[in-house]
Amino acid sequence: MQNPFNDIRDVMKRLTTAKSPDIQKETIDKNFAEDVALRSPFFNIPSGPLSREDVLGVYQWYRVLSPKNQMEITNLVFDQRNSTLYLEISHIFHIRFSPFKSAPSRSIARLKLRKEGKVYVIVAQEEFYHPDDLMNLLAPPLAPVVRFMMLTTSYASAISAKFAQVFGYWRVGAGESYPSDSDDSQSQGDSEDTSRADGRAGEVWNKAFSPRTYNFSRLVPRRPDLKRSRD
Repeated sequence: MQNPFNDIRDVMKRLTTAKSPDIQKETIDKNFAEDVALRSPFFNIPSGPLSREDVLGVYQWYRVLSPKNQMEITNLVFDQRNSTLYLEISHIFHIRFSPFKSAPSRSIARLKLRKEGKVYVIVAQEEFYHPDDLMNLLAPPLAPVVRFMMLTTSYASAISAKFAQVFGYWRVGAGESYPSDSDDSQSQGDSEDTSRADGRAGEVWNKAFSPRTYNFSRLVPRRPDLKRSRD
């Protein structure tokens, strides 16, 4: 890819909706590094010599499972400084011979790039799904069940937090807030003033009660039966 921002849409289209395996393989060989890594909820291929062949196998199996699918990149960000692409992808994936009607799902892909000569190649690909979007790929009728479970745990967490605060756990205190920069500078100034005051008090104390000012040995009667020892 000479221009990743403009070329990545066509690359991902040919990977997932290619009409022939030859087009798909050509796309992998041209746009993926030989040591590319792949990580998703279903696959984990670490970077290594000729790991590109394993990534090709994953995309080939993707097409075997779903001969008819749709893919569209709905949002795209190119972090040129870090050579990273972020894609928001909408899928319609129908498993072969599945009796369920396909449903759209959404994922986020992170592609790490490396420049080789005048072109960019993909050296790492990561994909992230929400649980209900993941279920839309496998068994769409179960996606509402997953969403209901997520909603239930959300309300249960909020109610549990209220009960915990009744017993004093993680209770928000009245009037407490995150200190601002002005508060930090003021407290730092107060600390410096206190330190200077403590230093002056210590000097006065040492001067008043130093052995040079008062000879306490004169107040203690000498006893002939005792000998003074020196450290």
